[in-house]
Amino acid sequence: MNIVEGTLSPCILVKGRILLFRENRTWGFVPELKSIGFEEKDGYYERPCDPSEIEAAYKLEDTYTSYKGFEFGIIKSFEPDEYVKEQNEEPNKFTPIVNKFFEQANQTVFRMQFVYDSFTQTDTHSKYSYDEQRKKRISIYEYNMRRILRLEFGQNYNERIELELANDDPRYGWKRDYLDVLDDDIPDVWQIRKPVEGFPMLGEEKVYIKKDGVWLPRKEYGSRIDE
Repeated sequence: MNIVEGTLSPCILVKGRILLFRENRTWGFVPELKSIGFEEKDGYYERPCDPSEIEAAYKLEDTYTSYKGFEFGIIKSFEPDEYVKEQNEEPNKFTPIVNKFFEQANQTVFRMQFVYDSFTQTDTHSKYSYDEQRKKRISIYEYNMRRILRLEFGQNYNERIELELANDDPRYGWKRDYLDVLDDDIPDVWQIRKPVEGFPMLGEEKVYIKKDGVWLPRKEYGSRIDE
């Protein structure tokens, strides 16, 4: 499982186990579930679940981190071989920061996006058009990237930053508004979890999965909460 992977399905507590839930079915990935009535599927174990069985629940809002004093939402993570493969498929992405990843290709790479204020959220009900919102997001990205790269490269940042900011994403036809960063460069990663209507909240709203540079142990879906 991706270490920052989220799920659109609520996480639930049933008979002391943390599971996933959707359409009156629950599932997890621990093989011992098979011994307590779960049916083995393709890489997971599943059974019917009545909502009355659910003791508590939460839904994952998003996964966040901080970098150079800024807060980001993590879009996804790449293992080193995955990242090298992507960059080879998109050779125009070879920028100063990307080259740093190839020098340290034994690390996970995180793709992050700035956390914006309400003005810049892509909202179909906003009085601002999608293009206006996109333009605002890019302007914030460029402003903060200049501050970040000044910290990254010191006084010799001018040429490097122009290369980075000129790096359009050909897959979408616009300048990308995300940033790729090495695992070692982000000390903390946390999830924001929200209640599910009709059920007690399972755990805290803010849960660290990496703290002070150390990835914390994680329970696989299907594990007992007290293990």
